[in-house]
Amino acid sequence: MCPNCRAFITTEDKVCPYCDMEIGARAIDRRSPPDILGGLIPHAHFTTIVILLINFGLYVAMMLRTLNSGGNVGMDLVAKSAADGYTLGFISAPFTMAPALQSKMPYDTLRDFTPVSKIAESPMVMLVPSTSRFKSPQELIDFAAKNPGVLNYGSGGIGSTPHLTTELLNAMLGIKLTHVPYKGGGESIKALMSGEIDVLIDSITSTDGPIASGRVKAIAIASPRRVPKMPAVPTFEESGIRNFGVTHWVGVVAPARLPAETLNSLHAQLDKALKSPEVVKRLTEIGAETAGSSPSEFARFIQSEVGNWQKAVKAAQIKVSD
Repeated sequence: MCPNCRAFITTEDKVCPYCDMEIGARAIDRRSPPDILGGLIPHAHFTTIVILLINFGLYVAMMLRTLNSGGNVGMDLVAKSAADGYTLGFISAPFTMAPALQSKMPYDTLRDFTPVSKIAESPMVMLVPSTSRFKSPQELIDFAAKNPGVLNYGSGGIGSTPHLTTELLNAMLGIKLTHVPYKGGGESIKALMSGEIDVLIDSITSTDGPIASGRVKAIAIASPRRVPKMPAVPTFEESGIRNFGVTHWVGVVAPARLPAETLNSLHAQLDKALKSPEVVKRLTEIGAETAGSSPSEFARFIQSEVGNWQKAVKAAQIKVSD
């Protein structure tokens, strides 16, 4: 990156093609904070992430690079960057879903990155229209078990987090809820409010407004415990559905082979930022919470998520794209 105009240039460039500054052998100003590249980040987390970055002291060169393939372009840039702590990637659930949905990946999800830390997470919530007959997930699931394919659910598109989360539930319980994909999460929420679909499983951060409006009702939270944002909504566990703890999460990775000293330094700074009262407050307001983890814990989490989504895609017989 050009230290003058912050444009992205190659490490071979001697002169920045945008501002004509002489660069030298490297295109990184090591006196400046790290650059952020990355995959899809849920829109509701944007403000929190910006606050986090300010506390973290990062210069945001690029928060999103979502040119097709669920952010693969940006993550490929991270994977191919120098492992020096100056290029990081923000990831969320689609990062761990991509290997199950795409036969050809430009990088290896488990080998080409160094997990630094999970940052934040919010549980998924099961929603039905306000006029729905179903008052609990067990009622809905009992009906679905007796009437396979009759109830339909929405999502923001094939391969989206709500899509795979609901297919995971289908596979776990041996039921059949019929998928209706929409062009974006907002459209699926509108469909739920109008009664066009019967159920939607999405994150609290994405559905807080519709729930507050009273046009949809939350009947279960995919969390080990009830959340302060919705204290009256029971967990799936309380409703008799075990081991369904799906969260909408955000984390940070670096290129593979990051030196231990650099990794420890980045993790310490992130950990400090996550303890900022401003970050904690903002996360709580949107129904999320800080989820700091050690690098090894985050690595195990990513590996587990990749395996879970592969099972869900296989069970749902979702067509894998090239």
